[in-house]
Parts: sequence; structure tokens; C-alpha cells
Amino acid sequence: MLKTPFEIQKEIGISTKDLELLFNENNIKLLKLPDIAFNKRSKDFEKIYHLHINKRLSLNEIYRQYGYSPLYSKRVLKDRGIDHLNFVNQMK
Repeated sequence: MLKTPFEIQKEIGISTKDLELLFNENNIKLLKLPDIAFNKRSKDFEKIYHLHINKRLSLNEIYRQYGYSPLYSKRVLKDRGIDHLNFVNQMK
């Protein structure tokens, strides 16, 4: 599960400094927040790509039906170098 050091600290009660030391002692790479966010977005790529590019759902429709915000969906696609489709009158 991808968690930040702060989330782990809250869950198990070890300070983030001690947690970093523990990870370093065991040669475990501690991911930074941007890396964790990128990995989480990567997990949603296939679904958002399928809905938006293949099924041609607007970003607002994806949000209404699946809960992925338009900004999040744009970012997921942008991470892979894909521009989102521009639809007119998405709110109708």
C-alpha cells in the first residue's frame, strides 16, 4: 500500500525520523509524496483512458459516474503524454 511517512506514523506510532532511519538501515527506498501520487495516478490510467478515449465520455461524465474529478483525470492522462478530448457543452 502506498502511504506517506506521515500516514505510516499516524497508523503505527513511529516518528517519521525513526521510520526513515529504519528504512535506510534495511535498504528500503522511501518514496516522496510526488512519487506516491504519480504511482496512484498510474493505477487509474487504464480505466480513465478507456472511459475518456475509447468510450468518449467527457471528463464531467467520468466524474459524475465514477468519481474521478476532471482535474485528476486530466493529470492522469497528462502523465502519459495524452491530451484530453475537448467536448462542447459538457454540462447538458
